[in-house]
Amino acid sequence: MNEHEVLTSLHEGKLSAQTAYETLFPHAQQKLKKARFIRLKMVLPNEAPALNLLLRALFIFPLPIRLALFALRFVDEKHFQDAFDKATLKKMIKYAANTRVTIQSEDALIRISVD
Repeated sequence: MNEHEVLTSLHEGKLSAQTAYETLFPHAQQKLKKARFIRLKMVLPNEAPALNLLLRALFIFPLPIRLALFALRFVDEKHFQDAFDKATLKKMIKYAANTRVTIQSEDALIRISVD
């Protein structure tokens, strides 16, 4: 069934919106990969070189996701914005495989990759 036929069937009420979506976008049904490790890299240009060396040594190996989720238990709810809560963040971290985030400011460069 091509796109025109699917949309026509949807318009005529022969197909539900969900069925039409699944027909038009079959790749959207893929399961998300679970993440296993988090890699961190932090550079603080305005701080002492020894501190940057310490941060590099602390995060030389990837951290298991379970350790990050455990550490998240101790974060206070007031640090979260209205967009999501702690439970949502846990789900996002758990299923965020192959995600890369770079945060760059005058005070720090932080790279987070989830594998």
